[in-house]
Amino acid sequence: MTFKKRVYSSPDFVSKQVLQSDYHFVDLTPSEGESLVLVGAGRERCDSGFHLKRNRFKYFAVELIVSGKWEFVCGGMAYELGPGSVFAYSPETSFNLRCCSDQSSLKYFVDFAGRHASLLIKRAGLVPGVPKRVTPDGIRALFDQVLDTNGYSLTVAREMGSLIIRLILMRIGQDQIVDDRSGSLSYETYLRCRGFIQAEFRVLRSVEEVSSRCHLDRAYLSRLFKIHSKESPYHFLTRMKMEYAAERLRNQRIAVKAVAAEVAYDDPFHFSRLFKKFFGLSPKHYATGNS
Repeated sequence: MTFKKRVYSSPDFVSKQVLQSDYHFVDLTPSEGESLVLVGAGRERCDSGFHLKRNRFKYFAVELIVSGKWEFVCGGMAYELGPGSVFAYSPETSFNLRCCSDQSSLKYFVDFAGRHASLLIKRAGLVPGVPKRVTPDGIRALFDQVLDTNGYSLTVAREMGSLIIRLILMRIGQDQIVDDRSGSLSYETYLRCRGFIQAEFRVLRSVEEVSSRCHLDRAYLSRLFKIHSKESPYHFLTRMKMEYAAERLRNQRIAVKAVAAEVAYDDPFHFSRLFKKFFGLSPKHYATGNS
């Protein structure tokens, strides 16, 4: 992942311990009468030395763990957090968050304020200071969209930001996972298979190959994806291939046949049909920018 550099003075509450970061702050002094306002958001890659303490923080916030092992301590309770863990906090919440991974770990946060903030957190099924687990893909994409509002005017960024916060909390409410022993094992298996596809998608030719190399029955692999991502393993594998191909076609201007071969399609016509199904344009028209 590429982290963009921001040119501004970060607020004092932003941690200085992060290895890489991407921040976007919109309104650090929101008006009391507003219903919901985006204060700011961030994406932080941290090492094992990262330790965050919050006590009487000014704003409401939601944080999403994307990778690594973490320890979260709040109200005398200690929790182990991992990929898909999410938690909210309010101005009354005090907690400690520590990264426990040997390798760098990734998390997101979004800070917000307003008279509707507490109610929206409650509707999401969150209790400030009590972590939950979610299927992270769609929620992570929404955090990225908050950061992407940095490219717009302040007025537009504020309006879009408040809407995306509502979507984040709605997705958290819908995408929570029951955190029992079997559910935890199921989720870890899903993450293992998903990570394998992300690492090897260019050479993988079928879902059967994925299930074989992950040592799982294909039907079970499909159930894992249906439960934890609402996307089939076939669609995920194909989407990874098509998104990679689209980037190659747009930025490198190479032949369609060559791109098809890069993502393990021997038949460029079959590749072209799938590409058009995903993007609405043939690979040739996509590469040239013509409709």
